[in-house]
Amino acid sequence: MKYNKTLGFAIGPVINALLGFATLPLIAFMFLPGDIGKLNVFQVMLTFGVLFTVLGLDVAYVREYHEVENKASLFKACFLPGIVFLAAFTFAAIFFGEQLSSYAFGEEKSSILMITVIATVFSFASRFLSLILRMKGDGVLFSLAQITPKFVQFVLLVVVALFEINKEFEILLLIQATSLFAAFLVLVWLTRHGWRQSLTEKINKSQLVSLLRFGFPLVFSGLSYWGLTAAGVLLLRYRSSFDELGIYSIVCGFAGVASVLQSVFTVIWSPMVFKWASKNTEVKHIDYIINPVMVIVCLIFCLIGCFSWLLGYVLPSHYSDIRYLLVAAIAPPLYYILSEVTGIGVAIARRTIFVFLASAVSFGLNVLLGFYLIPAYGAGGAIVANLISYFVFFLIRTETSALVWRNFKRAKIYLLVSIVSLISIYGVIYKNNSFVPIETVWVIAFVIFIFMFKGEVLNLRILLSGRIDILRQRSFDFEESKN
Repeated sequence: MKYNKTLGFAIGPVINALLGFATLPLIAFMFLPGDIGKLNVFQVMLTFGVLFTVLGLDVAYVREYHEVENKASLFKACFLPGIVFLAAFTFAAIFFGEQLSSYAFGEEKSSILMITVIATVFSFASRFLSLILRMKGDGVLFSLAQITPKFVQFVLLVVVALFEINKEFEILLLIQATSLFAAFLVLVWLTRHGWRQSLTEKINKSQLVSLLRFGFPLVFSGLSYWGLTAAGVLLLRYRSSFDELGIYSIVCGFAGVASVLQSVFTVIWSPMVFKWASKNTEVKHIDYIINPVMVIVCLIFCLIGCFSWLLGYVLPSHYSDIRYLLVAAIAPPLYYILSEVTGIGVAIARRTIFVFLASAVSFGLNVLLGFYLIPAYGAGGAIVANLISYFVFFLIRTETSALVWRNFKRAKIYLLVSIVSLISIYGVIYKNNSFVPIETVWVIAFVIFIFMFKGEVLNLRILLSGRIDILRQRSFDFEESKN
């Protein structure tokens, strides 16, 4: 993918991160921690609803896009089965509205669940519509659609603050649903030529069966991965309090700085690799990308650790411990990025069962760790459980990729990831009671990593310019010099 296209896709996550830094303090000052905790439960339910109903066909669309000529027919074949499933899912959720609302939010209000269901419908449609822009390489328009919900959310929060509207959970929920509706409208307009063309297309039954065969295992892996990401929220809901869940929500919101990279990388990486595979391009390119990505991950850990104390200036005093939790909270998206590079062979080989294996094992470990750590450490316990579980997720994806596709060197990766993981956990457990201030530890680690990776820093600049061929030549020259 060319550099200008990469920049187009990067705009959305970067602006979203900036808007997130603006909205999080507003939410923290305007709403109670308990209400913020309930909002996190809403987001978990929203994600579950979308993952459960897309039937893995969003991934199938990305996987098969470069293999078929009729893109409109492919879109229709991927979109329609999920719509039918979503309708049944929506009916069941509405029927048990009050019970589900009480179970999830601690309030027997069917209106809360209705808002959640409507938001799920908008998110489902937006997921598929955004794929049209993503696969066409329309990075700027894709970013515009991504920015819309966060921008609308920020505007509505300012309105609530200025006009002294009651700051209760239902208002916060309506703000979220309205922002998702705005994003849906923007995507409907931006992709109008694509989805209109698909309306007149006929579905190829054999293609549909093939798509479902590919996507269906991903439902289970997706739900397992959802469980992995949602375990902290759900365990805090039932093993602690909504207030602790509110703290967890705020720290995870600020950890969105790492999610920016995850969003950009996920959008660009899979289509690029599948395009290489479809054209029989030399997939050894991946070897030249692993180390630069590892550099990014390690240096982000260090930089966040060095400057997390600045959060004390933008949050209320009852969120003071977040500075010690933030570094560990950024681990999941960073480890996911690493696993996308080191574990891409599973998708190329179409052995998606191993994605389910990684998610299921990590989910089980997260539940087990969270069950014991959360009563003792609250939000910090959930964050540590997430970090360890995502490390295992990354480990399994990497090893299975080496098993089913092609082998590669990974001992150095495991060593460095283990180091930053241990430092992060140390900061969560000891906070300001450690013998050496945790910020000092991160500064030392940063200096060491800079000297260790000085060669990779140049490779990173080359990678960002899109010149994989130069990385290959540098690697070749290095191997020749050793011989």
